[in-house]
Amino acid sequence: MIREINCGEVNALEPCLEARAEHHNAVSMYFSGTFPSRPFAETLSRFGEELASGASRCAVVEASGTVVGFCKIDLEAPKGHIDYLVALDGHRGCGLGDALMTWAIQTLESNGATAIDLKGAYGNDAERFYERYGFKPALLVMCRQ
Repeated sequence: MIREINCGEVNALEPCLEARAEHHNAVSMYFSGTFPSRPFAETLSRFGEELASGASRCAVVEASGTVVGFCKIDLEAPKGHIDYLVALDGHRGCGLGDALMTWAIQTLESNGATAIDLKGAYGNDAERFYERYGFKPALLVMCRQ
């Protein structure tokens, strides 16, 4: 079951952020070891501020009281942005990502988004998942470190 969280609950997302960083480090062809790009505490603080201001919303899926997946979206009508969509390894392939993506798209569209974008780390195996929802590559961003 999906539920939206408030700014006081963002610390429960840290294990998912840690798992996301580990996953990106494992699959990144060029930037393995560079995730996360900022400390988790800073990211969670920013999440809290954005939720409190109404600029963002966040939904979680829990199992036995623990967050096993979440999706954070940014509302900037007429554009919407899927900022994070994370499912822990033991919970992939059981519909959690589908439920979170459906929540994100419906929430953004019901709040005036006529276009939705998202970004993923190069090498991320979720590209086909995103394409199932109509997302297509629109931009190539390259980095040099």
